[in-house]
Amino acid sequence: MTRARPDPDPKRAARRLRLTAALFGVVVAALALLWLALTGTPMTLHLVIAVGSAILLAFALAGVLMSLLFLSSRTGADAEADQPFRE
Repeated sequence: MTRARPDPDPKRAARRLRLTAALFGVVVAALALLWLALTGTPMTLHLVIAVGSAILLAFALAGVLMSLLFLSSRTGADAEADQPFRE
């Protein structure tokens, strides 16, 4: 089994993580709206906007926060913040 090598450019890796989270958000929002339609829920415009935007925003927020976490870890910002507590 081969190990995946980390991307040498942390900004590119963070961007890829955000795009992946957005793609999953679109897929999950579409599946949720399909499920609601199949269960007989009246699909009003307000419901579609509310469900779609809530799911997309949740995945977007998760993607942004995770990319910031990985970016700060790879650039060494976490080590600088931790230094005063190790002395």
